[in-house]
Amino acid sequence: MVALRRGDVDVALLGPTDRALAKEFAVRRLGVLPAMIAMSAAHPLAKRRKLALQDLRNASWTVWDEKVFPSRVAPLREAAAAAGFKPCISGAVDSVASLFLQLATSESVGYVLPMSKKLPHAGIVFAELQPPGIGLAMDVAWRRDVNSASEVVALVDLLARVPPVK
Repeated sequence: MVALRRGDVDVALLGPTDRALAKEFAVRRLGVLPAMIAMSAAHPLAKRRKLALQDLRNASWTVWDEKVFPSRVAPLREAAAAAGFKPCISGAVDSVASLFLQLATSESVGYVLPMSKKLPHAGIVFAELQPPGIGLAMDVAWRRDVNSASEVVALVDLLARVPPVK
């Protein structure tokens, strides 16, 4: 957001945005991606490629640091509440690399965007969540005052038509 505010970039892909940001920038929801569960290859549930959120009710969770990834913990809390439990959060990380390192060396679980599987992830396995799972919103924000506003809107329209990477 800092780069967008400074004018270093005209468009930013973000997680979920709030009303305050929508007052400052033009914002559009591109979609909601189903989160995947990431865990150590040694985790007791590691052999399962599909899980229900209920299967993780007693799990220790490593989540995204809210300072770096605003609004990324709420989807877990909301999905867990709908599944009838409160997640036990054991720690927070500021990057995918930190998440993978934490998970590879513990019995904690985490949740990631589907495209995270394409990143290096030694010692980590992934499992899909049966619906309803954890949905992670993807928004795009752009400066309203850019000289190329029509091109930015065209780019946003194009982004909205691109299917999510799985």
